[in-house]
Amino acid sequence: MMRGYRYLKQSNQLHIIEDLIQFLRDQPLHDVLATRNIPLVIWGKALTSAELIIRQRLSLKYLDIHKALLIASSYQGGKVAAPIPHVWRRHIENNGFLVNHKLCERLWKVELIKQSLYGMAEAIISITKVYHGLLFTLVRNEPYIYFCDLISSNLPQNHFPYKSYCILNWYIYGGISKPNSKIIKHSVKDRGDLPDGNFTITYQACPVPNILTARNALKYTLNLCRQFIIIIHSLIQNKWWNILIYREAVVSLRTRHIEPNLLAKEYWFHNSQAYPPLWTHELSAKGIQIIYYFYSTNCDPFPREDGSRPFITLYSIMNWPTIYVWNSLQADFIRKTKSCSSQIVECGPIWFTDSVQFEPSGEQYIAAFDVQPMRSSRYANLCTAQDYYNPKNSIKFIQDIVESANDLGIVVCFKRKRDIGTLVHPLYRNFLNTLKNFSNIRIVDPGVSAFKLIEHSSGVVSMPFTSTALIASAQGKASLYYDPKILFSATDPAASDVPIVNQKRFLKEWMIKLKNSNQASTCYNTDKISY
Repeated sequence: MMRGYRYLKQSNQLHIIEDLIQFLRDQPLHDVLATRNIPLVIWGKALTSAELIIRQRLSLKYLDIHKALLIASSYQGGKVAAPIPHVWRRHIENNGFLVNHKLCERLWKVELIKQSLYGMAEAIISITKVYHGLLFTLVRNEPYIYFCDLISSNLPQNHFPYKSYCILNWYIYGGISKPNSKIIKHSVKDRGDLPDGNFTITYQACPVPNILTARNALKYTLNLCRQFIIIIHSLIQNKWWNILIYREAVVSLRTRHIEPNLLAKEYWFHNSQAYPPLWTHELSAKGIQIIYYFYSTNCDPFPREDGSRPFITLYSIMNWPTIYVWNSLQADFIRKTKSCSSQIVECGPIWFTDSVQFEPSGEQYIAAFDVQPMRSSRYANLCTAQDYYNPKNSIKFIQDIVESANDLGIVVCFKRKRDIGTLVHPLYRNFLNTLKNFSNIRIVDPGVSAFKLIEHSSGVVSMPFTSTALIASAQGKASLYYDPKILFSATDPAASDVPIVNQKRFLKEWMIKLKNSNQASTCYNTDKISY
């Protein structure tokens, strides 16, 4: 795989894999499905979107396809071998790759058997929980809001002397509308209940609770049996789209039979998950709100070396009903996707995580935010055409900031985007260890909220095009993108009106203006520091 990656990179052909994956995402599957029956008991209210949903689920296997394409590119006459259906194999072949159809077919059959077994296991677990719930669950009908797929740092931190900048506090205190319920539920087991004044934040393991009436439980059992029979037929008849969605269909079926008063009024999903789960289509049909929110803005494709900017992204075939974005630029990004019929709400910066307390020392400082480069094998797997977040570029970004600030006697509070452990590139990790040699730098724990660090800063320097620059602008701070690779133009629309500089001397000039402004006044405004 690494050999194939190096060959494509050296020959300036990395883009062919990225382009091919996007081509596969965009190719309709109506011809494959036109003469086949798509069973209602499997698909439910998602039936009308079945073709798009199938492409979404196939797209989630893009890393497997990347790896197979790279291996095929690593030697003369190499053939693609991956668990993908015939329709995609044909497209891959038409785009110039050789395909080992026999091995692909075997791998695909193994994948379908695995998905069938996963679905059957889900059905057994689900039916066990349903009948256990009939005996031991107490019915509570209070309306509530549910936030899906959260971790501990997304919840309020009890040890903080202030309201932490987490997504739940954003919804309660910082959002653009009044909360629709005083009860908010989440799936973070180790946090349990968190009383918060007039709000109750409580744990609920599954977004879709158990069925609580014997009649609905019986209907659910019978339809699970029907699903099982259809899946067996689908295995025999090679109706792979039913098998691909089977595990989700089990949960979706339970959602169909649950009492409406047990469901949340709103379900919130963040942009780490690109596509709506199958069961959310059932909720939309019941009039329940499904809301997707972007906790960052760094999602628009980067320009390539030739200046082109093709729309290559996993988000391109989304179909969420309601999407919360930061600004009009991100709203335009959404309008390019299959979500063009979605309701788009512009709400400004959205808080997300905050797990470590931050106590400012009282000294004036500039906040700097990086994007850590990952190991080469990780980038090879992703196989992006634009190699921007590499060790050389990231090191120069921090080095230029720290050296310029050190010459001017300015303190820099440096925060990594997140702790990615051993995934960080060794060259970058070794460089970070040398930062202790600079007396003017303060290393901030990655768990500290960027909102809190920016709140006490006099200015912010960010890598293009990370969200911290927009957070700073929203807080009235001087904000700058520093581009040491000189990839972006000063008028790049993705900057959202945040200035971009690409040389160290311009970065230093910006710091001088910031320092002079700081000496004149304790109030900072981006209008004073601009390019």
